[in-house]
Amino acid sequence: MVKIDLKRKFVKFKKKLRLFFKKTEPFLVKLRPYLFEISIIAAIVFLNLLVLYLPQSKIDLTKDKVHSLSPQSIKIIKNLNNFVKITVYQSDDLPLELKPLVGNFKSILEEFKRINPNGFKVTYLDPSKDEETRENANKQGIRAIQFSTINSDKYEVKSGYFGLIVEYGGKSEVLPVAGDVGNLEYFLVSTIKKIDQKDVSKVFMAEDNDLKNTEYKYFRQFLNQNYTVEEADLENLNEEKKAVLILAGSFEGTNENVNKNLKDWVKNGNSLIIFWNRINIDERMQARDVTSDGLNDFLKGVGIEVKRGLVSDPSASVANFKTNSGSFLTEYPYWPEVKTENMNSEIPVMSGVNSLSFEWISPIYAFEKFKILFSSSYESILDEKFTNISPPVSNNSLGKDKKKMILGALRTDTVKIAVVGDADFIKDRFVVNHQGNMIFGLNLVDYLSNDDSLLEIRSKSINDSRIKEVKDQQKNLIKTINMLAPIVILILIYLFTWKRRKLIKF
Repeated sequence: MVKIDLKRKFVKFKKKLRLFFKKTEPFLVKLRPYLFEISIIAAIVFLNLLVLYLPQSKIDLTKDKVHSLSPQSIKIIKNLNNFVKITVYQSDDLPLELKPLVGNFKSILEEFKRINPNGFKVTYLDPSKDEETRENANKQGIRAIQFSTINSDKYEVKSGYFGLIVEYGGKSEVLPVAGDVGNLEYFLVSTIKKIDQKDVSKVFMAEDNDLKNTEYKYFRQFLNQNYTVEEADLENLNEEKKAVLILAGSFEGTNENVNKNLKDWVKNGNSLIIFWNRINIDERMQARDVTSDGLNDFLKGVGIEVKRGLVSDPSASVANFKTNSGSFLTEYPYWPEVKTENMNSEIPVMSGVNSLSFEWISPIYAFEKFKILFSSSYESILDEKFTNISPPVSNNSLGKDKKKMILGALRTDTVKIAVVGDADFIKDRFVVNHQGNMIFGLNLVDYLSNDDSLLEIRSKSINDSRIKEVKDQQKNLIKTINMLAPIVILILIYLFTWKRRKLIKF
């Protein structure tokens, strides 16, 4: 009896289905000429639903895959030994300019949880709504940020929270996300990696000024995310193993003792980074040669020399100069800008660096053991007199001896040394407007400390992709193509659709 009932129901359903198609047949016939367009719309809707409900199916078409986690991040997150607890303190009414940052931040945390579902717990708290939560946030170092808004045509100053605490293996790290965090993926992964490490690598830094008056605050701040940063005394260097020493400044008056200490430092297997101002420029734009016998002798001993002189290059950065009558912007050839075509892309240190900008840099003479990191353009000139460097100045007025010059070099065979003929390029006032300078400096430290796992992640920052300059003839051709191409495409689409409908009718 059950089988007979099922058979009757199936026959009945079949009749209803035939009746439905018979009634809708005229309508479907009318839709036939538009099936192509309907198929495209249906495919777009399907793809959007697929991406919405299956995040892992997203396709990242950006050059540097900025919307996808790098393989190194996935590896670090998968291989976590302990449970990670992330507490996010976030207000609901944050300003509009922070909304993209918040959205990107949440998507990265969700991706972490998807990769390692049993290793992550993320909790969101709003200190603006609860007094106890606000007190806990303040105790742990997360402070309210102030921002201005316009509400009902009224200017208001509000406060809100956007920070987090990462807890892992009994350790914790406070991250004030509302600051300039750059690459969020690197920001989060490097923090987790630092907490996970049993022994954090050391970086020693020596500069002309003391720590209170440092001009490398931002550079030090980013170094502190992954390393223990300590002050260095060149006259009395500590005995270390596999540490990095950074010299940034003029270091005028160094003696034979400094030469000996630096030799011992690299012989013990440590790394050395030298950002040296060979020529000093004062506030009155007066240039003078720096006498530093100890540093000079050391560099010659390892096979490299920072030449006396300043590089002038038509590939220059725009500088803002102030005078008694006001300020003005100009392309200043003594501030060369190094572009990708003059960088050694085979060395991982240059990963993610699109351009570098320097202040009054001196060229380098390096022997075969050194590898070139980057150079000036073929149009650059060496100014060995530097008697008049005040703007405006023309590169052509300095002479006709134009040539490509080495500006940065690296040696990693028996000793680990990197040299750049300028120390100003990583100062606070410069890295704010030149992200590539900061990336290069941090890459160099990672590479020489044998921790190049983060290079791939850091290089994913959204790059400044500039349009290449073209000749006037090419400009006119591009304009003509841009004007005619849309019209031609529309005509072709019309002809294709018209012919297709005509074929369907017949």
